[in-house]
Amino acid sequence: MRINRFSFIFLILFTFGCKEKVVNESSVSEITSDYEELFSVMKKGFIDRDKVDWENLEKKVIEKSKISKDSAIVEAITLLGNNHTHYLTKDNVLLRGRFPKAKVDSACLLKVDDNSKLIKIPNVAYIRIKRHGFDKTISDKDYIFNNLKIISEQANSNYWIIDLRDNLGGSNWAMITSLLPFYEDNILGYSKINNDDITWSKKDGYFFNGVNNLSKGYLNTPIVNTIHPKKIYVLINQKTSSAGEATLISLKSLSNVKVLGNKTMGAATINAETKLFNGDMLVLTAGYMMDAKKNIYPKGISPDYELCTEDDILNFIKSDIKK
Repeated sequence: MRINRFSFIFLILFTFGCKEKVVNESSVSEITSDYEELFSVMKKGFIDRDKVDWENLEKKVIEKSKISKDSAIVEAITLLGNNHTHYLTKDNVLLRGRFPKAKVDSACLLKVDDNSKLIKIPNVAYIRIKRHGFDKTISDKDYIFNNLKIISEQANSNYWIIDLRDNLGGSNWAMITSLLPFYEDNILGYSKINNDDITWSKKDGYFFNGVNNLSKGYLNTPIVNTIHPKKIYVLINQKTSSAGEATLISLKSLSNVKVLGNKTMGAATINAETKLFNGDMLVLTAGYMMDAKKNIYPKGISPDYELCTEDDILNFIKSDIKK
């Protein structure tokens, strides 16, 4: 059977804007007996394909297909064992695997508003890097320039807070491009797909993924001039995910960064979309994100200092800037 060619995209997808379905195995949806294409695409492109018991997976998926197509798809994703892989039907129904939900401490989640203490620390600049790329409430160019404007207005600050809490992902290239003033021309990280390590870098004032300049079309001029704060505090939590984690990885390439908060969600991976012949879309995890030292983070990225509440973070920063 003919297989659609993979299009590996350096856009870390965390699909929103569709309804996520909880599969009820007592209700039968469309039953499809032919899963050859699905299995073939998974075997060809899945990030950890050498670790999967494919014979067992195929057997169990076919068994579930007797109940419903949805049950079979959920079973396949569950047996792959990767929580970033997902499946979108042609009717815009999102199917994910069955994975234990991480316990989230509500006290550690983002509570930023105009009265936040963190945006009012004297002599400490603040920028929140929001998720972007799902619903496109603003354009990519506006997103980038809004962040660059905030940075330019506080460019002389000796201390910075870059807040990635609750950043569930989207367009990592847009997020990193909007932070280019903090980087020198250098390697910021890598994408590992099969045996290829594709470099993320700032070069000549632009952001590159391999040889592809991803930011030139959105910047009027290259970001050559850089700012050099004494310390940068990057805030993360359990809802920092996907492209949010990619942005964190790029910031970890800087020597003046301290990461504060809680361990990230654990989706520091690269997804590839394949449209199947039935019109559905398989979004398959096909690569790892690596930091500048080529470390991978399959289980999430831990902070340098584990802190939870806003007061904990506030007190740490106030104490640290005195050192």
